[in-house]
Amino acid sequence: MSTGNSAASDSGQQIELRGEVSAPPQPPPRTSNFSGSSDNIIEFRHPGYPDEFGQNVLLTLYAFDGRTSALHHATARLACAIVACNAWTGYLILARGGERLALADDDLLTAQIYYFYVPDQDRYPVYPNFDNWTFPHDNLPPYWTSAVPQTRSTPRAFPAPSNVTQLVLDREHGCLITKYEDCVDKAHICPQAEVGWFRRNMMQRHNLNKRLIGDQVINDLSNVTALRMDLHRAFDSKKLVLVPKMKEWVVHFIDVTSHLGQLYHNTTIKLHPDISPEHLLARFAWAIFPSALNFLLTPNPGREIRVRTIDQSTMGEKTRLISPGEAEKEFNRPPSPKKRKAGDSPEKQENSNAQTPTAYKRARIVSPPSSSSSSGPDSQKLARLHTPPDSQDQPHLQPSIEMIDGLAVDRSASPGETHISPNPYAALEEERVEWEKYDNLRLEWIRKRRPSDPSLYCCDYNTAETGGGGDELCTRCLGVEYTEDREEDLPGVRNKESNIPLSLG
Repeated sequence: MSTGNSAASDSGQQIELRGEVSAPPQPPPRTSNFSGSSDNIIEFRHPGYPDEFGQNVLLTLYAFDGRTSALHHATARLACAIVACNAWTGYLILARGGERLALADDDLLTAQIYYFYVPDQDRYPVYPNFDNWTFPHDNLPPYWTSAVPQTRSTPRAFPAPSNVTQLVLDREHGCLITKYEDCVDKAHICPQAEVGWFRRNMMQRHNLNKRLIGDQVINDLSNVTALRMDLHRAFDSKKLVLVPKMKEWVVHFIDVTSHLGQLYHNTTIKLHPDISPEHLLARFAWAIFPSALNFLLTPNPGREIRVRTIDQSTMGEKTRLISPGEAEKEFNRPPSPKKRKAGDSPEKQENSNAQTPTAYKRARIVSPPSSSSSSGPDSQKLARLHTPPDSQDQPHLQPSIEMIDGLAVDRSASPGETHISPNPYAALEEERVEWEKYDNLRLEWIRKRRPSDPSLYCCDYNTAETGGGGDELCTRCLGVEYTEDREEDLPGVRNKESNIPLSLG
């Protein structure tokens, strides 16, 4: 009787192997004008400060829009205008006191240095970072709206936030840029980590679902799209943005990449009508602001900045002078160390500057407070409980002991165990003293229950109590109730005041 396997082997056919991949896929011919070199940069200077030592460089942007250094005019001017407090009327010139350049929005900038002027403001203020940037509601830059769809679709029923991911993947039919359907993520346009900024600027007014509340306001269909995982990572690493060029939405790379820029820079995309152009502008600003930080940190006599203020219940802005040292402290703080959870997208890690409580290693209590019974079998039993089993036979793992307020504390706590209580041992010591008193009362009660006739004993109580150890008492003589309850009531299992578990070993 023949089988499927024998029939297959009798066919004479064999599998065909593909050749080894020797290089990444070649980009399509139409993107061959992408330079992608880290040497192709353009400086945009602030005319209100001296040129010496480069102290007036407002922004430095990569110029990837041509075979050599070239940058889309409207995109560059928009970046400068956002940093210059939404100065949409600003313009570019080639030299101080020069004439305004007569450039169309889609023309290319090819010089190495430009000055960004704002009419009637020589030393115009700048926003120091994205957090202080005020979104220009009802005042979007005119060029930004040139590629915006005229109508937005409205679903019959808005999905629950937990269902947004599947809905947006179905809506986009794959990655927004590549149309791949494998390894595609939901990607927030205004980053999810910036939900605080989102709420302060009332960005929910541009949502489709007006009933989202709290931190869920950022999970609207107007603020999400679908991206392949590598492009999602590049998106959240501020390597690419989505901007209008020639009345089309395109992918624009603002940082150097090995292959992605060569493959997808200036690739046109078709945005779903639900996606908000306001959220896209917020993403663009979020990606651009880190490039402006050097303007504040470069040695200088001071910069005029505009920051958010809160006066009682009113939010506003004020302009003030800031030194490089002050800017370093206020706007260049490194993010607090935070272990990334498995499955978290990179966007959840961006701009995470929240301060976290100082972490302390948890110390182990290796002996109870000294008492008259510290040499008895109970203390020996406690000592065995406090010493980790895997360290009893390995000297290099033996605990490092330090006496603190009468407690022997092991500083060689296991890795990763932390608490935020500055001193959890005060309550623990008190609890142990109380437990010892209670334990002595129970011992006294147990002794009273012993048979009055010594001939009925099967164990030697006196030998056990003078240091022979608990092994010389059987369960019957020790008292079943006593042995079961006593270990459960050992102190140190939980700190009552802080409710933090404390390991005995």
